[in-house]
Order: sequence, then structure tokens, then C-alpha cells
Amino acid sequence: MATINEKMNHFQKILTVAEVSQYLKIPISTLYELTRKGKIRGIKIGRHWRYLENDVLDFLKGKSTCTCGMRLAG
Repeated sequence: MATINEKMNHFQKILTVAEVSQYLKIPISTLYELTRKGKIRGIKIGRHWRYLENDVLDFLKGKSTCTCGMRLAG
């Protein structure tokens, strides 16, 4: 039977707007614009945007991850 830690290893790291902005060294407004244009995939949970680490890395590699930001009810 898998332990909690083993199960958690299957989850991707979730980043906040501030973390992605700092990592990419771009203003938060630019990150929102990239998300709006579908250049980087973001997930809106309620009023907060979150980004999966793999989506940020795909953006850096030049891979398009989506056509628009996703929204979840909240």
C-alpha cells in the first residue's frame, strides 16, 4: 500500500502569480496578459490564478499549453 508521501509525488507543484512572475522575472501584469492571450496556461480558482509548474516550463520551452486561461467555479 502506498504511503501519503508516495501519493503526493504524483502531484505537480502549483505556483501562485507572484511565484511565476518572480521565476520568469516579469511583471505580474505581463503574466496576466500572457495568460489572457493563451501563451501560458493558468487556472483560476475563485478569484485566484494558479499555474502548474509543468505549464510554466512548457512556456519556457516554447510549447503552447492552451488557447486560454481556465476558470473553476469558486
